[in-house]
Amino acid sequence: MNASPRFTKAIQPRLEVITLERLSDFVSPEWGPWGTQIEITQSRLDAFAEVTGDRQFIHLDPVAAKAAGYRGTIAHGALLLSLLAVMRSPHFDVGPGIAVKNVEGEYQFLRPVYTGESVHARERMKEVKVERGGNFRVTFEYEIHVVGGKKAASGTLVLFYCNPKPQEIQ
Repeated sequence: MNASPRFTKAIQPRLEVITLERLSDFVSPEWGPWGTQIEITQSRLDAFAEVTGDRQFIHLDPVAAKAAGYRGTIAHGALLLSLLAVMRSPHFDVGPGIAVKNVEGEYQFLRPVYTGESVHARERMKEVKVERGGNFRVTFEYEIHVVGGKKAASGTLVLFYCNPKPQEIQ
């Protein structure tokens, strides 16, 4: 089977951060670097449709998508959001023993992403808060862009980290 590469560049190394004091150092108004680029292929859209059951013609049928006014098939919005886990250029790695407890977010889609286009994302850390039990909440702002083009989506992502050893977080 002749498969195309999954990503166009390697995932960046991550900085391990386990204390709130170090984590707060990453709060910044500046955007971080662009993360991993991912090509949106028809086979990726087909696989996502199979898993989710979202088989709208604008994602699967190029002829019908063109008849509806698009240049071709477009990525599912939920696919773009799910790819954030790979596209982001993380500021840190929470290290062993600390797990994501819950995630919430807000987002908006600004333009379609067509098959054949590549996307990447960047983020900035907006806030770190200590939660009950030594857990912490980190708010990121993110942007997803077509590589070399316009912003396709943006929003906020809030990650709740559960520390099984609360004494390590001051």
